[in-house]
Amino acid sequence: MPRINYQLGLSEDALHSLQTLASNLREARKARGWSIEEAAKRCLLSVNAYRKAESANPGTAIGVYLSIMDVMGLVDGLADVAAPHRDETGRRLKRIGSIAKRTSS
Repeated sequence: MPRINYQLGLSEDALHSLQTLASNLREARKARGWSIEEAAKRCLLSVNAYRKAESANPGTAIGVYLSIMDVMGLVDGLADVAAPHRDETGRRLKRIGSIAKRTSS
């Protein structure tokens, strides 16, 4: 099966955000004094999966990141990531759709 290059579909902003997340997770692990092996064990992950998360591999499953953040107590604010109040484009399109429905009625 051919390998998929997930980076091809990601913008520079998305890649930068992923790098920032990975860096933050690495810093949090080090602040706790954990080796990669210990952190992986605590998160019930393979060392390889944990390393991929800390290296900002875009093919890493979101569940891996969730597990790491959960074990480290860093899930606060995660629900705000794609929250409707932060989606300006979605709100604008919703308003336009509402206006179009009213004018066509």
